[in-house]
Amino acid sequence: MREVPEVGNRTVVVERIAREAGQRSKVAVSSSQTGIDPVGSCIGQKGSRIQSVLSELPSDEKVDVVAFAKNQSQFIINALSPASDVKIISLKII
Repeated sequence: MREVPEVGNRTVVVERIAREAGQRSKVAVSSSQTGIDPVGSCIGQKGSRIQSVLSELPSDEKVDVVAFAKNQSQFIINALSPASDVKIISLKII
């Protein structure tokens, strides 16, 4: 919250986190306020905010901040970005 004050004041909400320790983390964020870019708020100008978080992790671990979507197909597409032309053909929740 110190690095991203918008999370502290709940303008930006961390919706989901998935982490494979030492490899990659995906953090899905949304905004409770129109006009606020939740991903940009977490990354910061020139990556300044995310660098504070990355410095606490192993040097080879990656962190992706993605836009959360209530629509599961859109959420998957967001999580797979920057891949392009992603289409969800069938979605079965188990």
